[in-house]
Amino acid sequence: MTIKTNTLLVRDGAQVTTLTKAAGNGGNLSVDAQDVQVIGRSPNRQFASGLFASAADNLTGDAGNLTIKTNTLLVRDGAQVQAATFGAGKAGSLTVDAQDVQIIGTGGRFWRKPKPG
Repeated sequence: MTIKTNTLLVRDGAQVTTLTKAAGNGGNLSVDAQDVQVIGRSPNRQFASGLFASAADNLTGDAGNLTIKTNTLLVRDGAQVQAATFGAGKAGSLTVDAQDVQIIGTGGRFWRKPKPG
């Protein structure tokens, strides 16, 4: 999945995700924007706003790669930017090409979770 825009705003529990829930590999997520803002959680606090490339639990498929190219990246108030696997497959790579990166607030995550073990 590729998103090209001037401004990308993901907030209030919204998510942009590529995911595998089977043995196949997950797709790549590429964001090319002047300004990327990933903010907060859903009103009930159950779901983080985020950009995700991942593989679900107990599966063998690999997660895709997450690439963000932007002037400004803001991740705040519990939002997440993530390339991860929760199963036996490999995590994808997380690449950020930005002039300014801000991670603000509590409970936010900006990570690549490696394969367990």
